[in-house]
Parts: sequence; C-alpha cells; structure tokens
Amino acid sequence: MFRSTSLVYLLLIPLVSSAWIPNEDEQLALVKPSPVKIRPRWTKVPVTLGVMSRCPDAIHCENVMDTVFNEVGFEKVDVTLSFIGKLNSTAPKYGVTCMHGEIECEGNLQELCMTNHVSEVRNWWPWLECVNLAGRERIGHLGTAVDCAIMTGIDWIEDGVRACVKGKEGESEPEGVRLLQESVKKTADLGITTSCTILISGKKRCVRDDGEWKDCEGGSSAADLERSINEEWQRLNPEFA
Repeated sequence: MFRSTSLVYLLLIPLVSSAWIPNEDEQLALVKPSPVKIRPRWTKVPVTLGVMSRCPDAIHCENVMDTVFNEVGFEKVDVTLSFIGKLNSTAPKYGVTCMHGEIECEGNLQELCMTNHVSEVRNWWPWLECVNLAGRERIGHLGTAVDCAIMTGIDWIEDGVRACVKGKEGESEPEGVRLLQESVKKTADLGITTSCTILISGKKRCVRDDGEWKDCEGGSSAADLERSINEEWQRLNPEFA
C-alpha cells in the first residue's frame, strides 16, 4: 500500500511542477466579472410651470398638477418652476420687479432655492404644496418656508436652502437673487407672460388666467393633463411603451 501511494505521488510531481501558473494579468482576467447589461433609465418628461408665487392662478394650477404628478408618478417628470417678473436694475433688493410686490419676489426666490438645492421633484414638491396651503398671504414669509420644510422632512440648513435664501458670509448677494434674475430672463426667453402657463417638452399645453383655463387643446382637467404627460413619456421612451 505504501509503495503504490508513493508511486502515484512520484508520478504527479512532474505534472504539478510543470502546471500552468497564471501571471498577474491572467489572474485579473480570470476574476474579472462579465459585463452586466444595465437596463437603461427612461427619459423624463420636461414640465415647465410659468408662475408667480403669490398668483391665485398659479396656486390653483399647482394644486391641479399635484394630482397629475401623483397619478403619473414623479419618477416620470422633470419639473421646473419658471418665474414671471421684470428685470429691473433699480430694484434694490432683487433686481427684479414682481407683480404682487417685493414679498412675492421673496417667495419666488425661496421656491427657486428649494428646487435648486433639494434633489428630485418628489422631495421638494410636497414643500411647495405646504406653502400654498398656508395661504396666499403667507407665501414669501420666511416662517412659512421654514415651517413647511420641517413638516415635509427637508433640512433647511443642511440642504443649503437657508444659505441660498439668506446668503453666505462674504457674498455680495445671496445665491437666490441670481437664481431669480436668471429665472425671470429664461421665462421671458420662453415667451411665457401669463401665470400659470404649462409647458410639456417645451410646448405650451395649457394656461390658467383670471380664474379660467385657456388655450388648452386636449382639455384642462387633471385627467387630460395626465394623459398628455403619459403620451409624451411614451413618445420619448418607445422601448418602454
């Protein structure tokens, strides 16, 4: 028994000594995972709301769109608030004149800071609805903005919203002032003059003005607007349709 085992061992020695030992590159090739096919993310539907924060038509419009976005799914839309105003270099605080006064400029600025510093529409939209529900006369007041941030789980300080609204030490003006001026200019470039104007993929879809829906080819109900967004999503993402 000892002799046969020893013989097998002796016969294996040449095979082991001459066995292939991979070099470093070959070892890496052995452990390198196979490429994983990642499912592509869909393209979100761009939705622009041309608004003024204290405008009754804008508040109504945003309430309707709240229903629309919840039905469509926030993951399918990329929402931008675009503010109507007039650039005015003589306006001391904002460089912008707002239709409903300086307090509306502040409300616009707060909303821009929120949408620019809090990622994802689903995270900042509930804050906007909270501000609107506080009442038109409370929009633009810092206390309303902060209280709604607390109620909707947004960290007013850590998320950078306060610094955007109030400014940082050493800044000549708060970031929010620049955002407001840029937004007003972009709104004018888009040809938006009425609050509230709804654009879907850059095309005018509907207008809310003086308490009425206007220029709403395809209907103005929440269901109509939901259908328009779903149709546009399918157009942009035929592979998911």
